[in-house]
Amino acid sequence: MRRRRMLFGTGIALAVLSSSTAVVAATGPTFGPNAVKLANIKSATAMVNGKRIESFRYIIAKNPQSGKTMTWIPAMNVQDILTNAGIVAHWIPGVNQLQLNMPEGWTLPKTFRVQKYNEPLAGQFDVILNATSVAYAPVLTVKNVPGEVCVPINELMSVLKRLGISSTWRSGMWTLTGKVAVPQARSIAAGETTFVKLTLKNQINPFGQPAPLAVAPVSPVSITLPVNPAFQTSNTPFGMDLNSVPGENYLQTGKMEYVTKNSLASAERWMAQAFAKLGYKEVGTSSTGDYKTGYSSEALVFAPKTEPRTTQLEVQVNFRTTKSKETLMEYFVTDVVLPPRPVSSLIHGQVSSVAVTVTKNWKTTTHTTITNTTSIQSIVKAVNALQLISPYGVNPGGPAITELEGATMVFHMADGQRVTVQATMENNDEIFGDVSVGKVPLQDNQGSVWKAMESALS
Repeated sequence: MRRRRMLFGTGIALAVLSSSTAVVAATGPTFGPNAVKLANIKSATAMVNGKRIESFRYIIAKNPQSGKTMTWIPAMNVQDILTNAGIVAHWIPGVNQLQLNMPEGWTLPKTFRVQKYNEPLAGQFDVILNATSVAYAPVLTVKNVPGEVCVPINELMSVLKRLGISSTWRSGMWTLTGKVAVPQARSIAAGETTFVKLTLKNQINPFGQPAPLAVAPVSPVSITLPVNPAFQTSNTPFGMDLNSVPGENYLQTGKMEYVTKNSLASAERWMAQAFAKLGYKEVGTSSTGDYKTGYSSEALVFAPKTEPRTTQLEVQVNFRTTKSKETLMEYFVTDVVLPPRPVSSLIHGQVSSVAVTVTKNWKTTTHTTITNTTSIQSIVKAVNALQLISPYGVNPGGPAITELEGATMVFHMADGQRVTVQATMENNDEIFGDVSVGKVPLQDNQGSVWKAMESALS
């Protein structure tokens, strides 16, 4: 199932004028400067494509700006009703924005006049499609129902009509029919797919362990990516920084940008098919926008169906429609490429004893010395069997896990040298942290080193 990550922001639940909510005080509620009589607050029902969605209250009141009598409905009801009509709608209180997030591949119809974004004035709200401001309209605030905002239904019906959804309002029945029109994703027929090799670059991960790392990164890897002959290399900046990166160390990234005259929906369809043929699977989608610039974009995220344990390759392809109706595409590649374990981190030679210090929850500490040769060999075997470098790094004293037991094992070698190994385990669920040999962090998800140490101590 596709995961769709919406980055526009989330509506905050407000009080709703539902049929079961008492909203009328003894003198009647007031909306802005207008007193609303009890007779002007009525019950209504919303129907979407023949299905009853919900009941709500609507209000007959004057527009405080024009003085014209209008029908108003609570903004939070609008959010719920439009979501049932296939539009991901969010009412953003405080700034009075109705954000409508469209399906993948949708582009702004010519029937909308793009408006330069300005923060709504007092008594206004803004309708934003993806990231484009398309309408400013009045709002009414219920003074004695904190946070309640109502919007005029005729403005909403006008926007819906241009989106391909017809709606009627008759005697308290709001009927919506149809769905948002998405341009048909036509096939791009422009010859065989070409393949471009992109060489990544090692990056210092701002979320990872501060440099220098205990183990040096490997040389940058190269990734083969599909490109349609109808795509041309682009010198136009994509204009949005919507790429996410993993939090691990040993991060490598790279990107390249193309443009095509084909529609955004067609480009997305071709990209999904091309990556599938290349052995990738789609692992996520996202959309985001900046209403101040009017830029909005969509993204498809791909990962290999099978890949080595030492890499975490993902390709995020971002799409944006330009003002000239071309489609900009940005391939953004991230990979966590783990270096091999250094030979120097292996425990060589004869071990005469192991001094073990175990601390439980930073309070109780026990000290034990292991001298049994068989027990020592079992721990050494477990330590040397670990192969994967940990991409998260190790904090002083071992990885930070709450409610933990931590162990420090000092291996005393026959030649007088010492090797320090640290390990951790969460008390309740036996979740094992990384093991460090000196400063080298190693993955030990099965807790083999911890279990060998426990066995030696028993």
